[in-house]
Amino acid sequence: MRTERYSYNVAGIGPGGAGPTSHTVFVDALPPAPPPPSSVGVFPGARFITVSWTRTGDTAVFRSTTTGGPYTQIAFVPVGSPGFFRDSALPDATTYFYVLQSFASDGFPGGRSPEVSGKTAVPPPSNLTVQAVPSSTRFIVSWDPVPGADGYCVKLFQLTCSFLTTTATTYDTGELGPQLVIDIRVTAVTFIPNAGGLVLESVDAGPIRVSTQVPPGSPVTVQ
Repeated sequence: MRTERYSYNVAGIGPGGAGPTSHTVFVDALPPAPPPPSSVGVFPGARFITVSWTRTGDTAVFRSTTTGGPYTQIAFVPVGSPGFFRDSALPDATTYFYVLQSFASDGFPGGRSPEVSGKTAVPPPSNLTVQAVPSSTRFIVSWDPVPGADGYCVKLFQLTCSFLTTTATTYDTGELGPQLVIDIRVTAVTFIPNAGGLVLESVDAGPIRVSTQVPPGSPVTVQ
């Protein structure tokens, strides 16, 4: 047993019987096999999935594209490091299955966690176009639909999206005001279940840079 301490004595045996015994040698107990990582969670993103857990020792992260495996080890996180791993450079709209395993300090394997799964965000919109509306500071933004998307986020001044902008594939920016330079981006989004309307967004389509002009007859201030 790994967790028990053993002692050994050695004696020679010949025709006359056993000789004197050696000094006692002790073999210390080894650390017990750690329990599986607990509180395992997955947090999908755009072309990545973050796996987190409560550590019980060194932790190996295993991944599969099918439930139940076979699994391939993709990371080893030593004890003392934060209890998470970001699985990056993944394809869009793909489900992965993860199992975590703990290891004792001498490398002896412990238990494995239950399987968890996560799906990366849908692909970004394609064929993004922006058309200026004459005699205005408005723009019409359009793109192709994305299968599996619940809607789209049109980003004019922000870099991230926390809510849905539209479920259509065109968007009128409205009057933006004169003398602006804007990088227009669009992401496809899906609702995160049981998250109060929060969304998971794809990588950006764009940016397409546009600028607004001074409307005719407006005063121009030169500084």
